[in-house]
Parts: sequence; C-alpha cells; structure tokens
Amino acid sequence: MSGYRLDAKGPSLVDRSRRIAFRFAGRTLYGYEGDTLASALIASGVRTVARSYKLHRPRGIFTCGPEEPSAIVDIGQGAARTPVTRATDVELFDGLIADAGNAWPSVDFDLAAATSAFAPFLPPGFYYKTFMWPHWHLFEPRVRKMAGLGMAPQERDQDQYDEVSIDVDVLVIGGGAAGVAAARRAAAAGAGTILLESDKALGGWHRWAQQADAGAWREDLARAGVQVLLRTTAFGLYDHNFVTALETLPHGAPVRERLWKIRATHIILATGAYERPMLFPDNDRPGVMLAGAVQRYASDYATACGKRVLLAVNADSGYATADALLRAGMDVAGIADVRPEKQRGDKVNIPAGMQHWHDAFVIGVEGKASVGGAQIMASGKLLSVEADTIACVGGFTPNVNLFSQAGGKLRWSDDCAMFVPAGSPANIACVGAAAGVFDDAAACNHAEDAVRALLHGESVPAAPVGEAGQSLADTHPPSAALDKAARKGKIFVDLQSDVSNDDVRVAAGENYRSVEHLKRYTATGMGTDQGKTSNVNALVRLGAHTSRQPAEVGTTKFRPPFKPVTLGAIVGGRSGERYRPRR
Repeated sequence: MSGYRLDAKGPSLVDRSRRIAFRFAGRTLYGYEGDTLASALIASGVRTVARSYKLHRPRGIFTCGPEEPSAIVDIGQGAARTPVTRATDVELFDGLIADAGNAWPSVDFDLAAATSAFAPFLPPGFYYKTFMWPHWHLFEPRVRKMAGLGMAPQERDQDQYDEVSIDVDVLVIGGGAAGVAAARRAAAAGAGTILLESDKALGGWHRWAQQADAGAWREDLARAGVQVLLRTTAFGLYDHNFVTALETLPHGAPVRERLWKIRATHIILATGAYERPMLFPDNDRPGVMLAGAVQRYASDYATACGKRVLLAVNADSGYATADALLRAGMDVAGIADVRPEKQRGDKVNIPAGMQHWHDAFVIGVEGKASVGGAQIMASGKLLSVEADTIACVGGFTPNVNLFSQAGGKLRWSDDCAMFVPAGSPANIACVGAAAGVFDDAAACNHAEDAVRALLHGESVPAAPVGEAGQSLADTHPPSAALDKAARKGKIFVDLQSDVSNDDVRVAAGENYRSVEHLKRYTATGMGTDQGKTSNVNALVRLGAHTSRQPAEVGTTKFRPPFKPVTLGAIVGGRSGERYRPRR
C-alpha cells in the first residue's frame, strides 16, 4: 500500500465530505466526489491496474491525463460497458465498476504474462516472420484471442448521445493561462468566442503546479461573453478550420456524450505540453510515473502516489516538483539529474537539505510487482536509493497534434530538446506551452498578441520559446553505466505496445530509417495514446542508432482522433430508425 491521502493545503478538485464506493477488479474501494478513477485507485494503494498489450507485464498509472499509455481499463458491464478507457479520464461516481480488460484470470495474476519468457523470440515484426509457414490461418485464432486491450459489449447501447453544429469567430482550445488570456482578448475585441477545456476545471498547469485558484476564471469569461465548454476535448482539426470536439457529460445526465462540430474563423491552440519519460531498465514498473502527474495528484486530488519519491530528471521543472511534494507533506528521497551541473538553470532553487546528484542515471529498479527501490549511477558511483515511487521528467513535448492535423510544420529546438511549431497555417496560432513558451507572463502576452494579429489579418508573431530549462535530447543511460547495473531489465520506449530500445535498435539494423516506417514496424505510437509520451524518445533513439540528430529524423504525422472517441458519439444518436431518414 503506497498511495494515501494528503491534507489538502490549497485548492482541490475533491470534496472529502462526499465518500463514493466503486469496484475495481472485483474489490470494493472508496474515493471522493471529484476524484478520477486513477486518483481513487492511487489513494487506495492499488498499483497494478492493467497489463501491457504484447507481453502482459504489470502496468500502473503513469500520467494524470489523456496521454495515459498504461492504465487502460474497461468501465461498466453489459450494454453499458466501455472498453479501453484511460483511468485518468474517468470521473468517479457511486457504483462505478471497472476492471482490466486484457488480464486473465486477474490483473494481479495474468497467465498470459508467460509470454515475457519468450520476449527474445518476439522481436519487431515477428508476426510477419514467424506465422507465414505453413499458413497464417493456423495461428490466427489464437493470436486474435490474445490480442486486444478490452472486450466490446455485445448488447445494444442504451445511452443517449447528442450532436451540435455551430459557427464562431474565435475558437480557443485549452483553458490554461494562455488560453484564458486569448479568449479574454478575443471577447474584448467583440469577436464571438468559445473556449474548450478537456478538464473539469480551468487553469491547467497554472492551477495545479502553482496551486493557484482559477475558480473565478470561468465567471470572468462568462461576463466577457465567452462560452466555456468544460470536459470537452477537440479531437480533430480538418480543412477550412472545421473542428470536432467531444463533450463528456457527468454521470447521470440525460445525455452521455455530445459531439460538437465547430466552424471557426480563427483558432487559438493553447493545448499545453506533455512531460517526456526518462528511459532506464524496468521503467514500466508500477510506481514509475511522470513527475508532473505525481505533483498534480498531490495538488488536485490531495493524493500521494507513494511514501518516498525519487525524482529522475532532465529538466529544471523537476526541482520545482520536488519542492511542491515536500510542501504537500510527502517524503522525497532525492533528485537524480542526468545533466551536468552547469546545465542546471540559474533560476533553479534546490530545496534546503535535499539530496541531489548530477550526471546521475537510474540504471535499475528494485522490486518485482512494483517499485521497491532504485539503483543510480552518479558521477561514476553506484548508489542504492530507498524509494517506492520514481517520478520522471525528461523534458517536454508540446501538444501539437491538432496543429499538425491542420498542416502545421515543426522544428527541433536544441536548447529545450523538443519539437515546436514553425510558423502557422492561415487563421491558426499556437500559444503557451503548445508553442514552447513555459513562462506564464510571456505565454499570456504572446497569446494576446496572436489574437490581435489574427483579428487584424496580420502575421502571428513568433513565440518566445524557452523557460523550460535546457534538456538533453537523449534520456537513455550510457552503456558504461548500464554495464554496472545489478539488474538487466528491458528499457521501454512505448509502454502500451511494449516497444523497447532493443526493438528500435533492431529496426534500425534492418534499415528502417524513416520514423514512419519505425512506427509501423515496431508499433510504437500506434496505441490508444498515439505515442503522446513515447514518440520523441522513439525518434531520438532511432537517431542514436542511425547516427542522426532528431531534426534529421523528424516526426510522424499526427492524425485524428486526438484520443479515442466512442462510436455512439460519432453516430450522434442516429441509430435504429434514425440511422437513415425515411423518404
């Protein structure tokens, strides 16, 4: 039992006066109103929540948002069953039933995990090479039975869905500080404005990382004439500024989901950024998480992800996370920074008395079912660190999925080790962390300038990229350090599809040099998370194995949907007699 509740020391999304019962994997557990399924599971001490797609290795909660690659569960039963759902996306309600969709007989003891013993015989493209003789159809039934992440319901869907089509002058996607600033500026200029926010509250990073109270923002926007849609995710950006978005209604509402079809004259993308994972042996072990997720669970849900946390970092934000966890009442074992000390930012404040190491790589994870400790190599010295949670930040990846869908081009920033927008398609602008701007004041100023430029038909000013801290492109430990590790675990690049660094190396050795070919050959980035946390690490490792820089390797093409969408929402209620109008 590692997770537990903290004393809330700032604005929180949970109401501790309203206790909620739910079931997971046949067990009755409890959370609070405002919890997600993920936060309630963490607070209940549940670590293994799913099994990986290929090797059925134990998987825990890794993130705190739609980028979640590991905590994939099935929700509900019978006709109400929704398979392959991220636990981080599910709002807790009384009577919720959830289970791992690809584990038998249970998520804690999965017989299919025996495939791990045959991992050396399951390299990239093994299905092309192994099952051709004497005939694919001899193997197909067994392979298809083991494949997949969940079970689709067989009964008729009883839920109701809705669909709305609307035109708007300015559409702002993202409700963080930059998105709110853009919406205010657009409304003040007299433009009809809609703001979409996928979370149930505005504020984004500004809210949970700085523990700022963004509760008044929605009232301010309403007074300014901005229509705010919470729990609404834009999942597609098509030609002529046509946007599709999915609104998820709270449990018990007459309509389960509403599909918005929006025609916008101008679009502001304030979609934020994701943290990049660190790469090290057994980095898929339950208890390994993104550092920002650990901080957000503590801030938004008053939930500690572990009793003792080690931070493995490649960016300055890791130090602020360590300080935030200490202030929340958590125990921090130390900070292992892979960068040389001279690359640490001048503005970084190291918490008083905090143990920290530079040139320090995690080279081993102790514990079998979950993290029980870590081995690090710091300046050539082998150290053992007691910890039950490893919080990682390997730099940042701007969320440019919608920008790419619109035809936007990207460029590699060497300083911040990330791809950022290069120019903008007509009538579209990226602002905030999505544009590579991580300073709140600079992001808000740029967002207002971008709105002003769009409304006046001018070129959008270049974003002042920076303030994320200098990162190293490659988060993989040096071979010399790995040689001294006591444990020789697999280093995973894509957690959902079980794609390891060795798989990328094999693909490169077989002359798969294009990142698009790598994606299809290894299946990296092809899961339900669409590689949100794995794509950049994969292309950096491909570059390392082919002697190329990330800018030379490039990125894959992002395509809709941004995250999985139910067929019921796409149909929008047109089923049965309403499927096709009668003449």
